[in-house]
Amino acid sequence: MRTRRSLEEELGPVVCDWLAMVDELGVRVWLDSGTLLGLVRDGEVPAWDRDVDVGAWSSDLATLRGSLQTVSTRHRARLEEKHLDGVPYAFVLKPRVGEGVRALPLAVHLFDREDQRAISSQPHYLLAQEAAYVRRRLATLAEALGGGAALWRARASAPRLALLELLHFLRLGRPLRLLTRLAFAADSRGVVALHPAETRAFGWLFTRLQWSYPLRHVEVLAPIPLETRASSAWIPAESEAYLSFRYGTLWRRPVRDWVYVLDDGAIVHRPGLEVGPGVG
Repeated sequence: MRTRRSLEEELGPVVCDWLAMVDELGVRVWLDSGTLLGLVRDGEVPAWDRDVDVGAWSSDLATLRGSLQTVSTRHRARLEEKHLDGVPYAFVLKPRVGEGVRALPLAVHLFDREDQRAISSQPHYLLAQEAAYVRRRLATLAEALGGGAALWRARASAPRLALLELLHFLRLGRPLRLLTRLAFAADSRGVVALHPAETRAFGWLFTRLQWSYPLRHVEVLAPIPLETRASSAWIPAESEAYLSFRYGTLWRRPVRDWVYVLDDGAIVHRPGLEVGPGVG
């Protein structure tokens, strides 16, 4: 992997400060998701990326939390700890925007090892967020079902998607996306909570997602030296195989309309934890 600029210029000094700290503490984390894709494919963080994605093991929770708190204080950055059912699943570190300094937020996603897989739970997901992509989702389902009147069969097999399609047709997509923001509104500590009243009123729209991929993709990591420090950032040693799993065999071709809840090969609906009936 060769970057057009230095890694510190790509990721920003706050992120690199934290990466150097955990490396010196002997905790292995890895650049992940869109950040890894951009660096491996293009030598830079994608211009449309909204954060720097990092994977980490939940077994290192105490060290991760302490190091993030230290960097947060040092750089006067805002640190959010996100919970699901009282268990942390991610940290978000939001640097202050400085003139001429890259200041992308850092998103640290916590993974567990389970049956030779890396697993990361995600919060309840409001299906209404798919309203903008519902026609594409239905078309994909119709193609899989095949036969005559496939689109109507798809609507019948996935009634929630059919309802969202109708609401989208009635130009109610924007209010539905507002529901998403309300459902995931953070409290003053930045801890995401799903209010019981929202579950009762909108439970049929919720499901739970999970990142799940073979553990072998992140068992062996390769170092990338940080030029201004005596430490390294880390990426999966077999990055190309991992990116093929996540983004498909054509991962080298940029796709601007990529939607992670629909297209990420590692995203699955977590079985047995749906609030309402599953999507067909």
